[in-house]
Amino acid sequence: MDLATVPESFYRDLPSYHGPPLPPSPPRSPEEDLHRTSRRPRRNTHSSQHASGYGLLAWRLSASTDSEEPRLPPLYRRFEDLNHRVLLHLQDEIAQMEEELRVLDECDEMHRASAAEKDGSKMLPASRRMDVQAGVYSSLHYQREELMSALIRKTEQYNNALSAYSRVLQTLPQASDENVDAYRTWMHGNSPIAAVESRFLDHPKDLVSLTPPVTPIGPAPTPSVYSAIIIASAAILLPLLAFSMIRDFWGRVLLVALVGGASASFASTTSAGSEQLVASQDGWRCAGL
Repeated sequence: MDLATVPESFYRDLPSYHGPPLPPSPPRSPEEDLHRTSRRPRRNTHSSQHASGYGLLAWRLSASTDSEEPRLPPLYRRFEDLNHRVLLHLQDEIAQMEEELRVLDECDEMHRASAAEKDGSKMLPASRRMDVQAGVYSSLHYQREELMSALIRKTEQYNNALSAYSRVLQTLPQASDENVDAYRTWMHGNSPIAAVESRFLDHPKDLVSLTPPVTPIGPAPTPSVYSAIIIASAAILLPLLAFSMIRDFWGRVLLVALVGGASASFASTTSAGSEQLVASQDGWRCAGL
């Protein structure tokens, strides 16, 4: 059969053949997904690590930042009002427990006096150990023990809060107006966090700075004790060595006065470090002595 002579209608009239549907593709294993994602180009996590938010703010406050811009001054509120409020609250709680303890002590004293009156004997002194052993004092003793346990915890909390806030006041300086303005300007220009969360800058008198003080580096001062030893030794040894050559009494007195005056003058005009050994007006007084 010649295919070239078959009309096109012959192919259109042939019954269409529909085979069975192909099975769905099998799901990929987790290993394939892992390898597929690992082939994707990695993003530069270093540049996007501090893109915005608190991460950016903390990065700008950090002293180890590699940014060319100057770091922000680390300013934080000391919450002076709240610290005093907490201390007042703890103080009053302890004072209330102190009153309760005083009442329990008075009840204990009355109980011991009553027991001594019944026995016709002298009142026994207070004893915590006897309270533990005597069943008659059990209720009062347990109440006092519970109160003392609460007092131990509360006074420890109070002392920690008191000493911690005292260290804040003594060691952390108040933030300067320049630092507050620089911090506020950067926050307005970058807006890393919500405006309501940056309102701590609205309390400039309550802000403290964590920037360490800069100590000037200069030459180490010469210890004044060495200069004092040299001058004193010269003032004593020179006259003694010269006494062998000067026999006259008044000559020796004059020599001592001259050496003492020269030593005092040198000590008063030569500074050792930032202080002088002898004040300039006391030089000839030392010579006279």
